[in-house]
This record gives sequence, structure tokens and C-alpha cells, in this order.
Amino acid sequence: MCRVHLIFDRYAPNSTKGASRSNRAGTNASHKHSLTLHTPLPAQNVVLTVTYNKVQLITLITKYFVDHVEDNTNELITAEHPIPISITNGQVRTQTNLRNTHEEADVIIVNQLVYLAARGASNITVVSDDTDVFVLLLYFYCKEKLTCEVFMQSPIVSRRTVDIKATATKHSNIAEFLPGVHALSGCDTTSFLYGIGKATALKVLNSSKTLKLLGKQDVPMEDVVTEATLFMATCYVSRCCKNMSDTP
Repeated sequence: MCRVHLIFDRYAPNSTKGASRSNRAGTNASHKHSLTLHTPLPAQNVVLTVTYNKVQLITLITKYFVDHVEDNTNELITAEHPIPISITNGQVRTQTNLRNTHEEADVIIVNQLVYLAARGASNITVVSDDTDVFVLLLYFYCKEKLTCEVFMQSPIVSRRTVDIKATATKHSNIAEFLPGVHALSGCDTTSFLYGIGKATALKVLNSSKTLKLLGKQDVPMEDVVTEATLFMATCYVSRCCKNMSDTP
């Protein structure tokens, strides 16, 4: 029997992540609604552009699964509480060994994948089409030296499934630098620079302009900034630059 892990983002009050989520919603944000299992849900954009509505929806979904347990159910739900809820063979329990306080579902997904792989899971499918998840999967597949089959499947049927194991194996030489490159070229919490996309950043990375210091806690910040500046400056021109002033 396969085991399903359902993982949600978390929405902590006064979180620094809240600002970027609000910006993402932009001017399309709607009003707060009182959601229940017995009333029709508002339109998707109405729910997903207001944190208050999203938190209610997550709570409703979690409660529904807990209240409608079936004997053949085998799933783990990670919602607003730090400790996930395990539903197995009609029994509802908390799974304290997977306690996690991180807000981002992206991070929790990879955390649980590594946990499952360490306990012998041979085939894991992650249902997501988020670039952050893709980068984290490649990075941690190599970092943790995983060997199991891992696939990233989009919730949109027409999109192809990515073989994470094959991709990580093919690009293992740059996997450790991907989070840094992804952050510098624009991700959930950082803005992208004009004219620089993922393809350009990867081209520079493959040309040996690595980011060995980004993310290290035991090196001077000045060295990290110098390295990151050199990398981004080189993204704008084919020759090596020392700073942004050297770019056209």
C-alpha cells in the first residue's frame, strides 16, 4: 500500500514570509470569508489571495480527513501544527519524530522525503510543479547521497514527470550550487534581476563560475558578497567581471 503525505504551507502571525506572500497576491486580493464544510467554497483566487481564507481551508481539509478515516487509509498530514497527523488503518495518531516548525511546504516536502528514503522507501513521487521544490530535491538528493527512485510530477496532467534521480546524477557536479544560483536569480523570497533568467545563470554556473561560499556560516560575509557579485556580474557579459560596474 502506498503512503500519501499531504503537506501545506504554514501561516505564522507576524512572519517575515508574510510580506512576500502579500506581494505575490498583489492587487487581486479579495475579502475574508467564513469557510465551512457545509457551504460552497468561494472562487479559487478568492481563497488563495487571502491568508485568513487559506488557513481556514487547510484546517477544513485536515479536519475532514481526520473525521472520515477509512480502514485502508495510509496518509500523513502536515498542516498548521508542528507535529504531523498520521492516519493508518483507521487509527489517527501524531507522528512526533517528524515535528517541523518551518513555514514553507517546499522545505517540509524535502525533509520528509529524506526521512522516507533513509527508512528504505524505494520509490517516491512528489506532486508539485514549483521550481523551489525542484531545486531542493536535486540539492538534497546529492547531498544526502540518496539512491531511491524519486519523481517530480506536476498536478497538471499535460506536463511531463521529471526523474529526479536521473537529473541529479547527470548534474551532480553543480547540484550543491543550485540553491545559491536559484536565490540570486530570483525565487520566492528574492527578486530576479532584469534580463537574467535561470538559463543564463545556469550557463554561467556551468562555465565554472561557482558559488562555493554562499550559504556557508564559517566564512566572512565580505567574501560571500564578493563571490555573489562576481557571479551576477558575469551573468550580464560573456567575460569575467569583478563587479557590476564592469558590465555594459
